[in-house]
Amino acid sequence: MNQTNDNTPTQEQIKMWQVLDEIDKDPGIGRLTPTQQEALVEKFFSKEARAQRLERVRFS
Repeated sequence: MNQTNDNTPTQEQIKMWQVLDEIDKDPGIGRLTPTQQEALVEKFFSKEARAQRLERVRFS
């Protein structure tokens, strides 16, 4: 008895997932090292960055 597996991805889906996997490898978009994450958090929450955001909101 032959049963078809509806969960088998098509070639088009596999190609799409491969492209998405490549995009995820870009540190600006996807995975970051703990050091990169820490640097971004520090930069975002620094006093200077907060002051700049407040100034932008104040004058918008």
